[in-house]
Amino acid sequence: VRCAMCDGGSCSEWRGGAPAAETQRTAEAAQAVYDAAVDALEKARNDREEAAAVLAVHQREMEAWDLLSAKEVAALTEQELLLVAVALHDPPDMSQRAGLCTSTLRQCLQETKDAHLAVWERWRKRREVEIGMLVRQLERVEEHKRECTARAEVAHEEARIRHVAVAQVRAWAADGNLCRFLQRCGVQVGDDADRVALQKAYRKMMLRYHPDRMSGKSVEDRVLAEEITKHVTSSLAAIDERAAA
Repeated sequence: VRCAMCDGGSCSEWRGGAPAAETQRTAEAAQAVYDAAVDALEKARNDREEAAAVLAVHQREMEAWDLLSAKEVAALTEQELLLVAVALHDPPDMSQRAGLCTSTLRQCLQETKDAHLAVWERWRKRREVEIGMLVRQLERVEEHKRECTARAEVAHEEARIRHVAVAQVRAWAADGNLCRFLQRCGVQVGDDADRVALQKAYRKMMLRYHPDRMSGKSVEDRVLAEEITKHVTSSLAAIDERAAA
């Protein structure tokens, strides 16, 4: 299991034998939620970058045509000439643009203006609509990114809480003695309790850690109760299996 709390490494607290199988599946599910949230966040970031790039191109194009509409090409400064040429890709090749003298660049832009300004005036509203759509798309992507970030943070916190609970349960169960484990969980039972006594202690434990009893507790307490319940249930099942063998 790849653990979000261990920098993607392999964490022994998330592994175990048969009694820990359910815990491992829960940990894997929590990790899957976290990974899905991170993937969604990365996609949202990429979508935002793509939309922002297209929006920037459209906005530069609008600014360039506004400049050409407001001023004669002959009145443009060298900096304005270069800005308009870059925005309109005229000439298309940047290296060719860089090698042109100012007079030739003015001539290229004048030809572009004469040929396309009337068309641009008709297309301007359409471009304004496209820019508006891109702005709204960016707003939606930003909102989606915030939601993905929140989901990733929640999933990471849930993984951390689960990680701590599993570590606690494994520490309490380290000596392999179910009676002492129940005692550490606050359930009174003798050190050498038989199967009948263990069953009674199990009922007490279930009453204490039942989800309905834990509803008002913190997330940490609820998750720990889940891990305790799973461990005791699995351990009792293993005892019954050995007795039946």
